[in-house]
Amino acid sequence: MFNEFRQTQLLYRVCSLLIKAQQDNDEVFNQIVALLCQELRVTGSSIWIATHQGGIGQQRLAFFQAGEKLSYSLPNLDYQAAALVFEQGNGLVLHNIHNDENFHEAKRNDLWVTAYPLKNKSELIGVFCIWDNCNKRTHQERENFVSLVQKVGSELTNGLYNYKQYSQANHKRIVKELETARRIQFDLMPKELPVLQGISLGVRTIPANEVGGDYLDIFLTNSKHLGIAIGDVMGKGIPAALWMAMTKVAMRTAAKDDTQPHIAVSQVNSVLFPDLSRQGIFVTLLYALYDPYNKTLLFSNAGHLPPLLFRSKTQKVEPLQLKGAYIGGVENKIYQISGVRLQKGDIVLFYTDGLIEALNSAQKQLGVEKVAELLNSNALYDASQIIDRLIVDLGQFTGDYHQTDDITLAVLKVEE
Repeated sequence: MFNEFRQTQLLYRVCSLLIKAQQDNDEVFNQIVALLCQELRVTGSSIWIATHQGGIGQQRLAFFQAGEKLSYSLPNLDYQAAALVFEQGNGLVLHNIHNDENFHEAKRNDLWVTAYPLKNKSELIGVFCIWDNCNKRTHQERENFVSLVQKVGSELTNGLYNYKQYSQANHKRIVKELETARRIQFDLMPKELPVLQGISLGVRTIPANEVGGDYLDIFLTNSKHLGIAIGDVMGKGIPAALWMAMTKVAMRTAAKDDTQPHIAVSQVNSVLFPDLSRQGIFVTLLYALYDPYNKTLLFSNAGHLPPLLFRSKTQKVEPLQLKGAYIGGVENKIYQISGVRLQKGDIVLFYTDGLIEALNSAQKQLGVEKVAELLNSNALYDASQIIDRLIVDLGQFTGDYHQTDDITLAVLKVEE
């Protein structure tokens, strides 16, 4: 059994790890239970945390089981032991769980457990469990062992309390940053769409829980041509939102004098490249310029997804392919230009990757082919209605499955 010196050494190592846990490092608790199992030579160890104030609700923060093969599921027994402590608020010491009606699942009669309640003042904030073979130690050794578990539990209580405090403060900070980033993103999205005779326009952004870097801007140039810029900034949160703002300013500046799309995109890259490359960030960007007088759409692409073009004459959907390096990827990059002439009934869908990568409960992506199919089936509607119906179709595909990326759509339809 551990002498006092070895106990002190073990407690010191546990305390050293707990200091790291104050930095919201969940992995530290896994290191602690692994350390305890190895040093104490026990069967298993776990740390549980209360998910609600007062110990109502529990979550296993860390678990480690030694390599011994067991004829029962130790994680399940561990859950039962922790649940009893959370329910009753008292510690649990069973020298042989076979004799307790709460642990009828265990087939062997040699398993011993001590579950220590981690309380901050009177509040139960967690549970610390140790499992072992009761035949390995004498009764006195087990009594001494319980005393050591209590000492470790006392240190874990302080560490777990600090961890919870840091986690809560960190959560509040993240929520505040999320709100700030969302506000920046919202302010940058088009509020009023330009009005041009002969076309209809529709836009929509579906925010995910994490703010991504989706960027969309629709504006009229000095010659009353329609500019559509769409892109995606690498990363999430406030940094992505700020880069999105810088991209919008650079794009508007480059495009205001009816600059050809490939020249405008090249200028944006020249402006943003020094800072983007230094920070290892890139931006996808597609800029399209629609001339309502001759119904031509010119575009240049810097690594963004190709728009989808529905042809009313053929009733088919085709991607407007054009390759180009990301903004921030190649210094002094000269981008290419391409174009198409549109006819009455033609539709162009611009989108970010959140659309085609949307998942359903089976972890299947929506995909480009399905989006093209949905665009085709809704082609009789105007641009705004097409957006609405695409969103409905998207919801039917994803169901309640949580999406992790923003989805941004823009539709241009030639009506006359």
